[in-house]
Amino acid sequence: MPLPSAPERSLLQHFGRGVATSSALRDLKFWDLGRVGDLIERDLPGDSRLDHCGVYKLTVPSGYVPRFIPPDEARAVQNVIFPWNLERLKSKWVWKTDTVYIGLAGRHTSRSLRKRLNDLVNHASGHTTDRGPHRGGEIAWQLRDYQQFHVWAAQTADPPIPRQIEETLLQQFVEAHKTLPFANRQR
Repeated sequence: MPLPSAPERSLLQHFGRGVATSSALRDLKFWDLGRVGDLIERDLPGDSRLDHCGVYKLTVPSGYVPRFIPPDEARAVQNVIFPWNLERLKSKWVWKTDTVYIGLAGRHTSRSLRKRLNDLVNHASGHTTDRGPHRGGEIAWQLRDYQQFHVWAAQTADPPIPRQIEETLLQQFVEAHKTLPFANRQR
């Protein structure tokens, strides 16, 4: 078996004994589920990989320049429960990356990507309560043209693997950009 590449080696070191083989990381392949606006209109695809735990990310189109939605306007659309003021949003923006949010399905239980991403899409479309369904990352919906953002997913094994992979992806992001992705508030 060949030695893993440097990025894979750092992932393997992070997971230690939490991953039985390196295949869990080598096989981590994100696929594009489509644009948020299309997912709101047509739902998630019938892809069976979504019936498993995993990690996902939200990305902006190439060349995207952020334009922020003020709190009052965000409240009117009802897809941001706790909107941020414009100055706070501007200070949180991360330049030179297309990733605005990294999340997971299956932190403690075998929750599927389909269920978690349905929460994300429902939240984006304004189907919210005071607790969600997907408050994590909700400031992404305070970016204009969020309907053009893409949702990417990668199937993983059951817990605790999704959380370990999410933590590693967030750590790699912080190492590269000195901060969390725009819509991530915590690790």
